Amino acid sequence: MGLSMLLAALFIPTEASPAAIGAVFVMQSTIGGTGRRGLLRFIGTVIGGAMAIVAMALAAGGLQEMGWYVVIMGTLSFLSAWVFVGSPRTNYAGLMMAAAWITAIAVDPQPAVSVVPAIARVGSVIVAGLSVTLMIWLFATTSARAALMRSIADGWRRIADLGRGAAMLPVSDGALDAWRRESLLATGNLATTADLREAYTFERRMIGGAFQPVLRTLAEQQRALLLVRALAVGRFHDHALPNTATAALDAALESESLRLDRLASLFTRPDAGAPIQTTLPTPQATRQAAVAAACSDEDVARLMYRRDAIRMLGETIDRAERLAATGFVWVHGELESVMEQDTDRSDAPRRAAMLASTS
Repeated sequence: MGLSMLLAALFIPTEASPAAIGAVFVMQSTIGGTGRRGLLRFIGTVIGGAMAIVAMALAAGGLQEMGWYVVIMGTLSFLSAWVFVGSPRTNYAGLMMAAAWITAIAVDPQPAVSVVPAIARVGSVIVAGLSVTLMIWLFATTSARAALMRSIADGWRRIADLGRGAAMLPVSDGALDAWRRESLLATGNLATTADLREAYTFERRMIGGAFQPVLRTLAEQQRALLLVRALAVGRFHDHALPNTATAALDAALESESLRLDRLASLFTRPDAGAPIQTTLPTPQATRQAAVAAACSDEDVARLMYRRDAIRMLGETIDRAERLAATGFVWVHGELESVMEQDTDRSDAPRRAAMLASTS
C-alpha cells in the first residue's frame, strides 16, 4: 500500500487513495488469485470509467436537470448491479464498475463536465496493479496449485471427521452442534477448493484436460460429503438402535474414515502408507444382527439403508484413490496434475483413457 501511495503521488496526485486501496484488495493469498482479481478490477474500472465519460458527455450536452441526473445514475447503478449479482466468477468487476463511475461523477456536488476524474480513476487502478505485480515479483507468494492440493487434502480430512461423527453413538445436543459446525466447514472447504481451482487455471494457461483430475476429485469429494450427511441423518434425527445391531456397520464406517485420512495424505506427501481394507458386513449378516437385537421392520430397513450408504461411500473412496494414483504426480516435492507433465501432449489420449477408467 505504501508503494502504491508513493507511485500514485508521483504520477496521479489527485487520485492517490483509490490506488492504495486497490493494492490492498487486489492482493490475494495465491499468485493466480491475485492475477484474476487484478484483471477483474481493471476490466470493471475501465468499463465504469467509460460509463462515467458517457454520463459526463450527456451532462455537458445540457442534460443537467435533476430528472435526467436520476435517470443516468439509475441506469449506471442497474448496469453495475446486474454484473455484480451475476456469476460469482465476475461479480467483483461489477463492484469496480460502480466504484469507478461513482468516484468520477458523485464526488462533486456540481454536475461533472470533465473526463479527467474518470481517466485518473482508471490510471490509479493501473498503478495499483503495477504495485501488486512488483510485490509478487519481490516476494514470491504461494502458487495456486500448492494451495489447491492442500485444500483438497483438508477437504478429505474434514469428511473423515464427519464420517466418525456419523457413527451410531449416543446423541447429545453438543455432539449435534459440533457436527453441524464441522459440516459447514466441510461445505466451505469445497467452495474454497473450487475457487482455488479457478485461480490455478488463471495462474497457468488453460490446457485441454489438464485440470480434469482436479475436477473429478472435487466431484468425488462432494459425493462423499453427501453420503456422510445421509449417514448422520440416521444418527441425529432418528431414535437410537441397539449397539449389537450397529457395531459391525460402525466398524466399517470407522475404517472408511481411516481411508479418507489416508486419501488426504496422498495430497500432502508422496508416501501415504499401505492401503486400508474395509470389511463391510453382508446384507444377510446385517439383517440377522438386527433381528437378533429385536429390531422392528422399520429399524431393519434403516440398517440396510445405512449399509448401502457405507458401501457407496467405499466405492467413492475407491474411485478417488485410483484417481489420486493415476491423475496426479509428485514433481520436485510438489503435487501436480499428471496431464500437465507432457508439454507436447503426445500421450494425452492414453492418460485421458486412464483417467476415464476411474469414473
